[in-house]
Amino acid sequence: MKKIMKKNIKTLLRENLIEYVEPSNIIRAYHGSNTNITNFVDDFVGGTGADDADGPGIYFTSQIDNARMFGNVIYVVDLNTRKMITNQPITKLNQNELVRNLKKLILMSPDWEGSAQNWNEDPKEGLRLNIESILKYEDVESDAYFTIYNDYYTGTPVKFVKAMVKLGFDGYYVPKPHFDMEDVTHYIIYNPSIIKLIDINQIDEDEKYIKTLLRESLLKEYY
Repeated sequence: MKKIMKKNIKTLLRENLIEYVEPSNIIRAYHGSNTNITNFVDDFVGGTGADDADGPGIYFTSQIDNARMFGNVIYVVDLNTRKMITNQPITKLNQNELVRNLKKLILMSPDWEGSAQNWNEDPKEGLRLNIESILKYEDVESDAYFTIYNDYYTGTPVKFVKAMVKLGFDGYYVPKPHFDMEDVTHYIIYNPSIIKLIDINQIDEDEKYIKTLLRESLLKEYY
């Protein structure tokens, strides 16, 4: 019975979402929650109940079924992404740009001098040594940025995402966020301005029906 119910919910979700052909830079994504969200903003990044397992930001997923795991209300959005952090390897080709960005990110942190002095009494030399260590021990660009987050932005996730937006990043791609999620990608968004709310789908507690809350306005916009 449980398997049948889950199958019905998946069918309902897919049937109630209007088909939409995505432009190349637009990503259709989903956010599951039990909270009423009228606007996605960075103020609640890292707040109570936030699951920031892959770093701070506003979390979306590529799969409806995955979004359903996080709540009975599924927000359907389009993400107009431009520049995203990836898990690409650090190479000689991208190293110089990475170093510039890491330095800027450190200098925008709340107390960069105090944190850099963990590496050297002279903050500027500490900053240099810190970045040198990152290049030595981190293999991919995402780990380099999150090392800075852990070392310089502890307890201030909103300041981190705002700083990343100043660097030109809209967010972070997390392909296969779990070993059993082969076809799932998580999008952790830093820049709320790239999020366009398309529809809201609400499932009742017994998972018997789905209620589309924005269908009328969606029809007006696209048809």
